[in-house]
Amino acid sequence: MRATIERIDAWCRRGDLTTQDIAWFRVIYSAGLLLSLQQVSALSGRSADQFDPPPGPIMLFESLPPHAVLEGLEIVTAVLAGFLLVGLHTRTVSILLALALMTGFGLIYSFGKIDHTIVVVLVPAMMAFSRWGDTLSLDAGSTPRDAERDVAQWPMRLLAVMVALSFVTAGWAKFRSGWLDLDTHAVQGHFARGYFTGGRTNWLAPELIDLRLGRLWEVADWLTVGLELGLILTVVSWRLFRVAVAVTTLFHLGVMLVINIAFSWNLLGYAAFYRWASIFPPAFDIRIRRSLGYVVATAAGAGMYAWHESVGPEFQHDVRVSMVFFGAASGVVYLVVQLRRALTARSARKR
Repeated sequence: MRATIERIDAWCRRGDLTTQDIAWFRVIYSAGLLLSLQQVSALSGRSADQFDPPPGPIMLFESLPPHAVLEGLEIVTAVLAGFLLVGLHTRTVSILLALALMTGFGLIYSFGKIDHTIVVVLVPAMMAFSRWGDTLSLDAGSTPRDAERDVAQWPMRLLAVMVALSFVTAGWAKFRSGWLDLDTHAVQGHFARGYFTGGRTNWLAPELIDLRLGRLWEVADWLTVGLELGLILTVVSWRLFRVAVAVTTLFHLGVMLVINIAFSWNLLGYAAFYRWASIFPPAFDIRIRRSLGYVVATAAGAGMYAWHESVGPEFQHDVRVSMVFFGAASGVVYLVVQLRRALTARSARKR
């Protein structure tokens, strides 16, 4: 038993992500969040009778908060993302941001539709215990600087497991509801319902609505369930997990092109596992007074909130679509690079 615990402990500690990698990821995550803020205040137009919180802390709300409170939650979330962007009180802000996002999504889910957005909440909750504020931040001046590779890997490991488990819960529900039944085509059913009743008629939908190839739709069912249930098996290795995540970005692209659903939130989470220092310049410390940093962080968050209010939801939609395309392109590049490396190594062994 002790040997097993020691192996698990060694696995949690093992990894190649550096403070530079996770610092760049912090900037990417914060910027992506600011570009695609929650629209919680739009809930104020819903009927109070529809408010039915799912199990969790939102059940403490007897009714939907007033519009001013919902707007306040949006502003707080934006400002916290601004603080995270510049790396000011990073750990505290990460935890507060996770709570703000969880509250916003919880209120949104209280009207019946639960989306796959948990990954974007898990990121700051897990990364709060990493060192993603040690550089490229205002906190860097007060943080002890250790060796570049001396960074706890367990928060990223735990985040990877949590991401995989979120897929398992979705895949298990599909498995139990008959997605693998050869006599039904679940993907086609969801696609047709969204097309005719949900207005999801963009991208490839018009070309596929008359597709009658049952075997092809059934393959889509099996691949979806296999991907969602199988991701958890890859967390044992960073290399396997990164390849699986790269494949998942292509899955999200296919879902958007066919069913018109953009899972952009997930892509922000996947970025946590990439070696950003391999493509970005060395991270640097932000050398401005902390008092000015408070102004910059608040202005960044409040400014982006004001921008969203002025341009409307169309801007958010375009950003999320762009994120899906960018994520898929990044996934393709990563897979090609890994394939080339594997082929090169194989050729070298044969010589």
